[in-house]
Amino acid sequence: MRRIDIIKRAGRNLGQSKGRTILTALAISVGAFTIGLAMMAGEGGRLYTNSMVDAAGDKKSVSVYKKVTSSGPDSNLPEYSDSEDTEKDQSKAIEKYSMTDNDVKKIQQTPHVEKVTPAYSMYGVLYAKSSASDKKFVPSVTVKFDKTRMKFAAGNLDNFMPKKGEVVIPESYVKEMGFSDAKSAIGQTITLGLKKGDSPSKNADKEISLKVAAVDKPSDTILFYQPAVRVSVDDAKEIYAFSHAKDLPNDYSYVIASVDDEKNVEAVKSELGKDYVASSVQDVRKAMLTFCEYGSNGADWVWRFGVTCERVWNC
Repeated sequence: MRRIDIIKRAGRNLGQSKGRTILTALAISVGAFTIGLAMMAGEGGRLYTNSMVDAAGDKKSVSVYKKVTSSGPDSNLPEYSDSEDTEKDQSKAIEKYSMTDNDVKKIQQTPHVEKVTPAYSMYGVLYAKSSASDKKFVPSVTVKFDKTRMKFAAGNLDNFMPKKGEVVIPESYVKEMGFSDAKSAIGQTITLGLKKGDSPSKNADKEISLKVAAVDKPSDTILFYQPAVRVSVDDAKEIYAFSHAKDLPNDYSYVIASVDDEKNVEAVKSELGKDYVASSVQDVRKAMLTFCEYGSNGADWVWRFGVTCERVWNC
């Protein structure tokens, strides 16, 4: 059969069943459009998710917590008394829920772990004041543990990590601390008042001065942003050592394990999971990408629905 005859016959068939032809074309158009839209939305969601994950945490770090079991005799609520047994119970409770220096040493020996950084408590910081004002404030003070991405209103940091003697302040603190704008705060000084752990005084026992290296601000890709004065790990270690009571062992709520390569994060998590609770920012990424996959899979169901409708109309 000649090609021209095939075209003529196809034209006659289309003309004889106009209703079915229109419905079939409509079903194909709607299905193709829906699949294309869902694929674009899914890809856009994945790209946006990756950008949020980059801002949510360091891909090469693993957060490690104490593994706590709720069963057994230790789960009973101890009764208070003035005896030495009560002090021992309190010490056991701290060890049960907190990481110690022994835990830090143990985690450091894990294969592919380059460095272990304890989550130093900053409860010893009483106040903060700037070189532009005599007012003392009580801000949230946190430690910049890893290379989690930040968005800056002014200044910059190498690998998003402040060096010893440097500090990052949020844009929302700039005016209150006496600076005219974020740029004018760069290079200025923030002084922290510290309380010694065993000091009976309510006033600061020591002050340390840090240079403002950057001013950070919220971003659309940051899952959770908390305005805070952010200090380096080295300064945090010194603050903790000064403010922690000397007669008490060091305790940390959790530690950060830095892995040598991103591809080894899962192996490190698996190994640490035997004795601790370990998590990484990749866990968040997997959960968020699951939603994107649901969106993409939804396109397949819409296509199936369109094909089914077309078959029903053709019957």
